[in-house]
Amino acid sequence: MLQDPLHFNSEARTSMNSNFITRSKIDSIVEHKIDEMSKDPESALKSLEQIVHRFSFGHFQIPVFSVIDHLLANQDSSYYFMIQRILEQTSHSAIKNLGILLGYNSWTYGAKLLRSTSEKLGYCIPWNITFRWDPSRSDKMNLKYIKRLVADGNKLGIYSFTIRQEVAMPIPGELFDLFADHSDCIFFWMLPDQPLAPIHFHMLEETENVLVFFEGNGTETVRNVQLTKEHHTLYGIHYTYSEDDTPYLFSDRMTEYFPFYDSLFVVMIADDSCPQFLKDRFSKYAYSIRTDQNLPFILLDYYSDLMRINNLISGKQCIMEFSSEGDLLQPVASSFSENQITSDLHLNWYLASYMPPLIPPKTKQTWRNFLEKIPL
Repeated sequence: MLQDPLHFNSEARTSMNSNFITRSKIDSIVEHKIDEMSKDPESALKSLEQIVHRFSFGHFQIPVFSVIDHLLANQDSSYYFMIQRILEQTSHSAIKNLGILLGYNSWTYGAKLLRSTSEKLGYCIPWNITFRWDPSRSDKMNLKYIKRLVADGNKLGIYSFTIRQEVAMPIPGELFDLFADHSDCIFFWMLPDQPLAPIHFHMLEETENVLVFFEGNGTETVRNVQLTKEHHTLYGIHYTYSEDDTPYLFSDRMTEYFPFYDSLFVVMIADDSCPQFLKDRFSKYAYSIRTDQNLPFILLDYYSDLMRINNLISGKQCIMEFSSEGDLLQPVASSFSENQITSDLHLNWYLASYMPPLIPPKTKQTWRNFLEKIPL
């Protein structure tokens, strides 16, 4: 009899109470440390090392220590100014909640559940799922279906999701219902060049589980950034690059341009037409920029850093992204026919069908046991 992975992992149920206790402890400590950091960043960062060690971020422990150690050793690091700026302009509650949702729910508790479930099912499970969203293209990848896939992901240990809104449109209330209904998740909402209404900034301030990213070269970005600051909400900047941007990507123009927005993160996203050699080159460049800590923001290369984190969690560089039409963009899959894309498909079907295997079966008996775990 085939087993449904949504009910396969009993550890997800039995660990909820202990997870709540740990989360409560972290909540109290992080709140106190953020207040300390606003007064003395260097001292607070030293104590942050002790927090990381105490609650053990598992596979992330070494990278986290490396970043903090490098910062403490570099008194001229631009990250000090970045930290002070963010603490001054952003609600400490928002920083705390977003930090815990990402650092604990997604990268610690969720990552542990992901590894356990992946080992039992035999295929990689990504820590984040990206949804491209443009309702004008198709009604298949709608918010109702996205909400279902998010719920499926939570049961497997996925607590991080990206909504890549591809076109300007009136923002439906259902989107904020999605955010509110999954308050234990962190959502990265990447907006196109469009103005948000005052009610949207108020809702972002209230939810505290959404990190909104504004278009890096948008005409509405300055306005959106200013209003986000007035609501003391954390935000970032995103920019989609292609081969045409090559001279700009590796020059001082980027260094001089993006600090204007006073954002914590600048996320660069490779266009679908971008050649692999440029993606690889910029991935290394972004990593070196973060290591040097000379810029007053954290530079990320979206796809390569998603895979980098997944590699730390599971030892596999896997990634999952859906198109606005409902097709699976990553991992690369053959085109679906119209009758194959239906709202009846659960997330587990996509995972079992297309994600890379963790333990290749070696015998017929192993194959049979393996296949019994794949949902239909």
